[in-house]
Amino acid sequence: MKNKQGDKQTLGFTLSELLVVIAIIGVLSAIVLASLSASRTKSADASVMSSLNQARLQSTSYYVDNNNYGVVMATAKCPTSGTSMFYADTKIRSYIQEANVANGNNTYCAAGSVSGSGANTWVIASPLKGSSGYWCVDGQGASKKVGIIEKNDWKDLFFKTAFATAGPPPGPNFGGGDGSPAGCN
Repeated sequence: MKNKQGDKQTLGFTLSELLVVIAIIGVLSAIVLASLSASRTKSADASVMSSLNQARLQSTSYYVDNNNYGVVMATAKCPTSGTSMFYADTKIRSYIQEANVANGNNTYCAAGSVSGSGANTWVIASPLKGSSGYWCVDGQGASKKVGIIEKNDWKDLFFKTAFATAGPPPGPNFGGGDGSPAGCN
């Protein structure tokens, strides 16, 4: 702005004008950062979904080669060693590792058998950051979001149902184990 003070002209902005501009820049940057955070969350969820869908497709090859889905295991965090399909097949293992990177190592696996020799059902589920629930894929072709009773909600459920006498589960339950099929229910 030009101010005329006698014969001298001074150029510049007043302090209040500068403060208004700084406040506007602050508001705009806050809006941009909030939208970036939402984009990161959506990106992490898309990565989990893609990785688990690829693992589901790879399990077909594993079954063709082995005539079962490997050793039987109840729902637990996916193994990091051993002979289960989830670790023994390097491609499935890498897809689970990709999901673990996106969700902080919280991917769950289960393999069930109702007929005896080796697992004939399986499931892989990983929590989504953008919403409550898990992205779940299984050997029956399911690939979907499922809601899970989280540990925090268990106390409320405990008082509402007579069947919850054993206390909170250690994590989500997708079945698996001897005599129990695994799936995205």
